[in-house]
Amino acid sequence: MFPRRTIRVACRGRRVLNKVTVYITRRRGAVTQLLVFQDPGHPDFGLVVPGGTVDQGEHLEEALLREVWEESGLQPIRVLRHLGSVTYSGPGGSTIVRHFLCQRTSWTFQPGNGLP
Repeated sequence: MFPRRTIRVACRGRRVLNKVTVYITRRRGAVTQLLVFQDPGHPDFGLVVPGGTVDQGEHLEEALLREVWEESGLQPIRVLRHLGSVTYSGPGGSTIVRHFLCQRTSWTFQPGNGLP
C-alpha cells in the first residue's frame, strides 16, 4: 500500500515530529460512515479521529495500527491508501502529518488503552 519505512526523528539539525491521522470508514447499505469519537481526557477538542505521534524507529503502518488500537480498541483494520501529507513548520522544527484512509468491516468494540 505504501513503502514500509522507518521515520527519522531529526532532519538537518531541526526537530521533525511525525504524526498519523486515520480515517476509518465502513459501509452500511448506501451510507459510508466515518469513525469519530470524543476523547474523555480532552472534551474541548470536540469530535476527533484516531491519530498520534510516530515513535522513533517505528514504521508508519505500525504507528497507525497502534494509535487506532489505543484510541478506539479496533483491530484489525485494513489500510486502503495514503491520502496525503501536510507539513507545518515553525521555529522549533516541523511536524509532518500523514493522513490514511482505512476500513473496518466488523465493528466489535474493545476499549483500547486510551479510552475507559
